[in-house]
Amino acid sequence: MNDTKLSKAAHNLLIECARLRQSDTLLIVREKESLGWYKNDISDFILQCAEEMGIHTSLYEVGSPETNQDQNFNEKINQYSCVIFFARLGDQNRFENKGFSTKRVMSYVRDCESLASIFGTLDYKLNILVKDAIDRLIENSNIIKINCPLGTNLIGKITQDNSETKEVSVLRFPILVPKPIDAKPFYGKVVLNNYLTSLDTYLDLVIFFSDRKDQQVLISTQVDPQDPNTFLYLTRNAAEGNNFGAELSIKKDFSDSFNMFFDLGLLKTKIKNYASRPDLEGREQAHAPSYSFSTGISWKISQQLEFILDLTGKSDFYYSDSHDNKSDSYVLTNMNLVYTVKRTKYNLWIRNLFDEYYSLRGFYFGNEPPNFEESLYERHGDPRNLRLSIQYVF
Repeated sequence: MNDTKLSKAAHNLLIECARLRQSDTLLIVREKESLGWYKNDISDFILQCAEEMGIHTSLYEVGSPETNQDQNFNEKINQYSCVIFFARLGDQNRFENKGFSTKRVMSYVRDCESLASIFGTLDYKLNILVKDAIDRLIENSNIIKINCPLGTNLIGKITQDNSETKEVSVLRFPILVPKPIDAKPFYGKVVLNNYLTSLDTYLDLVIFFSDRKDQQVLISTQVDPQDPNTFLYLTRNAAEGNNFGAELSIKKDFSDSFNMFFDLGLLKTKIKNYASRPDLEGREQAHAPSYSFSTGISWKISQQLEFILDLTGKSDFYYSDSHDNKSDSYVLTNMNLVYTVKRTKYNLWIRNLFDEYYSLRGFYFGNEPPNFEESLYERHGDPRNLRLSIQYVF
């Protein structure tokens, strides 16, 4: 490893970023190497460099960010002029100054190899200039679009002077991202993929928000209350509507033959400023359950035999924007048994194993003489289904 580059990077961190002098005292907080995030070589090297500069330096080891630190830890930090975190803990509460009176530096370089790279050696002052230029570009923009190959797609406007937005309360080394901006004017979705590491776990997360103008809704009406044949659908404008939610998918491999999955969708909707139906303002939109989920296991019992069991469900939801009737929440159980012999696959599956009675759609209108009083008519989901399929691969 290049000693010249390491020395340059250490100067970049200690002098240019942390702005330390010989009269200062420094505490280095490092995360346990066994957790797999930071290596001890970088904290040991920066400790050595700081002491060679004449800076009184101490080392303190911590666990994962989930480990609660006691009050003594905060008091210990406040005894030093500066603390440098080689630990994820330093990224916590970065938007607050509460409880800290000392200068804090969060390092995103995690070992000496990355410290000696362009990631750690690029002049810190130059990084600041680039960051400030990006901040000004954002503040002077009318519309901002953020996207990535995974599917992130955010669109928003800077509706106020972003210079009033507070910076994070820690110094970051190196500077990776621009100053935070207000997320409220943005809509769209954020996608994270394969975020869990070293856990044999697959994670996919989507967060979305939309603030819709001139929203269109499909409603039903009966033109003649005495004639059910005049029942029809029409599309009307609802002035505004909000949608906010998240979709989480997790798959955990416990072994080569056994895994478990969990999918969760959360949704919050609202109809706003509905001129023709003010009674619906503030209500949830139709067919928008607050949660839906599926979870299950897959067990490969042998090379030929596999067993799959899953549960799916959703919360209650409004059937329509033309009435206030709601469905019931429900949970369905499904099962698959797959047997493979050479080129032939036998698949025995059962849907709705316990024959749950549940509804998918609801219609509210007058249909029964002589008074044709409005009543709720529901379309129910499929009862228990059992099927055997045989597939042969030629």
